[in-house]
Amino acid sequence: MLINSEKGIFLLDSCKKRLEIHEGDLEHAIKNNPCIVKPVNKPKGRDKFFDDFNSKEFSYVIKKYMSPPSFIEKQVIFAKRGINFIRKKAKRFLSSDNNNK
Repeated sequence: MLINSEKGIFLLDSCKKRLEIHEGDLEHAIKNNPCIVKPVNKPKGRDKFFDDFNSKEFSYVIKKYMSPPSFIEKQVIFAKRGINFIRKKAKRFLSSDNNNK
């Protein structure tokens, strides 16, 4: 948990007795969650979604954006997740290998 204001300090102090609190390293938090210091990239299709949301029937928006993926779309999603998983594992392995040298 990061606290950025006087109100946050007040709220934490008011419930401290019921929590187990450990201080952490801010650099570690930033490394594992870069959104702490920079905004998230806007997803592709966000503007189109909100245009539709604000101008079309709700049932249209649900059908267009919440429909289950087709078989091919599922295969693409699965492949992308697999590639990302392998990429992350390789990156961690290579960085830990470099740290041990």
